[in-house]
Amino acid sequence: MADDGRMDSSAAPPPHSPDASGTTGSAGDGPSRTAPSYGPGRPPRTGRPSTTHPTAERSAERTAEHSGKYTTERTAASRAGAALTVPPAPAEVACRTHRLATGVWAHLQLAGDFWGFSNAGIVADGGEALLVDTYFTLAQTRRLRAAVESAAPGAQVRTVVNTHLNGDHCFGNQLFPGAECVTSAANLRAAAHELAPAPFRALQQQPPPGALGRYLLRHFGHFDFSGIEQVPPSRTFDGSLPLRVGAVHVELMEVGPAHTAGDVAVHVPEAGVVFCGDVFFHGTHPVVWAGPLRNWASACDRLLDTGARTFIPGHGPPADRADLAAVRDYLWYVHERAAERAAAGTPPEAAARELYTELTGPQSPYVDWELPERIGTAVAAVYRDLGTGAQGSADGPGPGTAETSGVPEAPGELLDVVTMMADLAEWGAGSGER
Repeated sequence: MADDGRMDSSAAPPPHSPDASGTTGSAGDGPSRTAPSYGPGRPPRTGRPSTTHPTAERSAERTAEHSGKYTTERTAASRAGAALTVPPAPAEVACRTHRLATGVWAHLQLAGDFWGFSNAGIVADGGEALLVDTYFTLAQTRRLRAAVESAAPGAQVRTVVNTHLNGDHCFGNQLFPGAECVTSAANLRAAAHELAPAPFRALQQQPPPGALGRYLLRHFGHFDFSGIEQVPPSRTFDGSLPLRVGAVHVELMEVGPAHTAGDVAVHVPEAGVVFCGDVFFHGTHPVVWAGPLRNWASACDRLLDTGARTFIPGHGPPADRADLAAVRDYLWYVHERAAERAAAGTPPEAAARELYTELTGPQSPYVDWELPERIGTAVAAVYRDLGTGAQGSADGPGPGTAETSGVPEAPGELLDVVTMMADLAEWGAGSGER
């Protein structure tokens, strides 16, 4: 482990196990761009013999370590009407550099069920380097910079790709002053709606009352946002953008709107690696600021269609094709189930509680995925999609009214969506009205 940013030489590249078909294409990942043929309690489409989802198997140990303590703390605090005090940072953040191929590394921050600890990518050749994302704070990004220096001594970071403009993927841009920062044009258009460091500092000093304040302080109260000077991307693109790092070909792919309005993935074909940004959360429920889920599922198919074998999520450990296919199938499943409830006139808050119960139940293949309260953001996105046909923006959803569709109104502003999620977290922990 290397909290100082040094490369962990004991970390071996992740296994490149074939998918069920044994091919490099996407056929073994199940039918593409169609609704999944299974749901919670039914076997996954990847052809694996176990009835337990492979992602659930892999995350069980992490869940036991992190989620149990989190749930206990949430329940005790909320039942006691907890004071809005800043909780401690995660006891352990596994920060390490993971070699994926010659000249390609993932820098990982694994912190269980806490927000704000994202991953980054490093591609280096011929004395230059490309960095995929920076971090939430300057301290985190200094560790990342040290990791680059350790992995590729002497290489100059000439390009920083921001997969999207949530702060945990770009607030550290200033520490690479000689680099060109690149993102999609859609991301830059939505940048005005992104939260700057100042609001995060303000909520630490004066958090909102109730469940919302407790949730925000738990996840963001322990970060030091001082000294951050935002550096926006200086180059944008639409669709795709080929780059070279020395002799290494890198392809930037715009795959949003999904998590945000203009999500970007970074494909390194020679290495068989895709850095996915927050189009891929591994081992946690995804948070949906934009959507629609149908487009996000199609984005997963596009990443699988690259033929890559290794996928680095925006949050969570390195993954394979089956892991990414599981997220795609989850998105289709949640879309279908939320759409059924929208058509029946179920209020989105009630629909979110019903899906929370279903997706965290003992027979669910997603039972061990962390942060299940994020299901609320997915349900809200489906209701907005069906109600207005409008997609959200990078800072959150668009208008939630659906007067002509008959779909109940969904939370439309960022604060309302986060409040819905915070309420669902406490309800799911047993402190709410069930």
